[in-house]
Amino acid sequence: MDRILEKYERYSFAERQLVATEPQSPNLEQQLDIALKSIRSRKNQLLYDSISELQQKIKEKEQEMGQQAQLWDQQNHGPSAPPPPQQPQPQFLMSPQFPGLNMGGVYEGEAMEARRNELDLTLDSLYSCHLGCFAT
Repeated sequence: MDRILEKYERYSFAERQLVATEPQSPNLEQQLDIALKSIRSRKNQLLYDSISELQQKIKEKEQEMGQQAQLWDQQNHGPSAPPPPQQPQPQFLMSPQFPGLNMGGVYEGEAMEARRNELDLTLDSLYSCHLGCFAT
């Protein structure tokens, strides 16, 4: 919109320049500058007003959401005090390894029997079945 107004003002100025006499041209330029400044200031004021309205709406929505969250907590957890916030676990720590799921090698000197779970993960039983069951 600003570009359109500037083009309109340029064309209007050019037309007036052709019609006007020499002494009127500085006065017209001054009037155009004043008009441009007033248009820009109105535009900036409208932008600032809309930004402040949007910020106010954001604050209202945040307050509304906070009230809804409190209401939800009261409905789901009763009138008791709010639970303490949980501390996030650092991600740089590795998860513990479960001995029953570790299938390769001895883990820190553990005995083989202590690590074995209920499943027999060796190929011995499959191999013996293959030799005896499918023989012709």
